[in-house]
Amino acid sequence: MKQRLLFFSAVLTSLFFCSCSQEEAIDAHSLDEPTRYKKVQADLSLECGRVRMDYVSGKKGQKMTFILKNRGLTPISIDEWFMDDSENVRLYYAHCEKGKTSEVKDSDWKCGWPPQKHKTSGRRMPVRLNPNQGILLDVPMAFLKNFPQKKNVEYIAVRAELALTSVSLQSPVYEVEVRPFVQQY
Repeated sequence: MKQRLLFFSAVLTSLFFCSCSQEEAIDAHSLDEPTRYKKVQADLSLECGRVRMDYVSGKKGQKMTFILKNRGLTPISIDEWFMDDSENVRLYYAHCEKGKTSEVKDSDWKCGWPPQKHKTSGRRMPVRLNPNQGILLDVPMAFLKNFPQKKNVEYIAVRAELALTSVSLQSPVYEVEVRPFVQQY
């Protein structure tokens, strides 16, 4: 009987001391998103993957495809990557004359994607790129939907850059032909 009493008192004492532990307050956002992602040092390239460079003004649903490629000899991992691939890229455009994309001033560039009202999904998933492996990134050219209608073909310069803090990378400037929208009956 004395052993049982001693056993129960030991169990109750251990329960009492174990239940009185101090808990730290955990911020829900700290679990989802680290405040700082490690910088990725790698030989990456961001290039246009689409050969056809003519689009139609006033038409929605048009996209430009870019390829993010690991040109190095070692695999890399980008922890900051958004699951929706288009959220990883910013697309800039500027009006230019045919063949004169190099003459565009820094102040002439306008952000075409993402729109200012666009909210990111916030869902992230690390992406791993092996040597000579690439990811296709379809970037919406939503600004063409409200593009000014002109009778002649217009030329714009387009460039993309990664919208990540861990990787800073910019594509070359590409010349894109924007044709007027002709409604067919």
